[in-house]
Amino acid sequence: MRQCNAIAGDDANPDLVSFLGWEWTQASPTPENHFGHKNVILRDTEEYRVPTRPIAATQSGIEGLRAMRFASLMNPLAAGDYLDFNRYARESFEIPRCPQGVPVRDLPEDCYEEAADPGVLFEKLDDWGFPALVIPHGTSWGIHAPPGATLENQLTKERHDPTRQKLFEIYSGHGASEIHRDLLHVEVDAAGEAHCPAPQGDFEPCCWRAGEIIRERCDSLAPDECERRVEEARQNFAQAAVVGGIKTVFREQVVPGAVAEDWLECGQLPDSFSPAYTYRPQMSAQFGLALGDFEQPGEPGRFRFGLIASSDNHY
Repeated sequence: MRQCNAIAGDDANPDLVSFLGWEWTQASPTPENHFGHKNVILRDTEEYRVPTRPIAATQSGIEGLRAMRFASLMNPLAAGDYLDFNRYARESFEIPRCPQGVPVRDLPEDCYEEAADPGVLFEKLDDWGFPALVIPHGTSWGIHAPPGATLENQLTKERHDPTRQKLFEIYSGHGASEIHRDLLHVEVDAAGEAHCPAPQGDFEPCCWRAGEIIRERCDSLAPDECERRVEEARQNFAQAAVVGGIKTVFREQVVPGAVAEDWLECGQLPDSFSPAYTYRPQMSAQFGLALGDFEQPGEPGRFRFGLIASSDNHY
């Protein structure tokens, strides 16, 4: 980063400003424990003005990466990039986890540091004491956020730091996270049972679409039996979504043999501009900016975000 900035031209008007940082990537199958993706951007790059190590999320994709590593190791055709990934994953998993409750500067240099939620992340950044921005991004992506995920559980004094969380990513190469719609992918009753809601306007929940795919296969079945199977498919999909945050890779387990085209635009927002995949409306910018935390004394707590966009194309 220092080398990039050194050749960027006049300090007052550089061609490019390169910031050091990392992504705190957290995902949970349960909405109350889901906090999403946050980019930690540091102001400084000088030696001893940056943390020794990035801070990971406790609930992250590391277990999924471990499963991918084992799967590719079992593949007799695995070679090249697969083997490179396996080596990277193996070396990552061999790094010991940092002990909890130890000041960041007293931790070993080569341990794997984690924060269970945004509050712990902010505490660790406070401990380091270096200027940093923490930018929520990719918030409404259903590929990692479970149905029912909401920014509401982050608008607390412990989980929101207004001195750091000043920006919110409203758009990226993965789609927009701007608009709110009062839509449900899955309904959960007071007993915790999942149910499939009916379509609302142009929005069709994927659990409903699962039933329609089964209906198209009924052929000569009696109407009552066909309807029973339709309802069973909807219920199975809704329950799977609540338990594990249903993703595309799991759809065939609910409706065997279904291909991508069979699902049409289920779970999408067809009336919006370039929406994020399997949209989670309560993780959108509009929803977040409309929230108020009335549990705090005095003025309600609110998110005050500037809005940014990014390429986020992983290149």
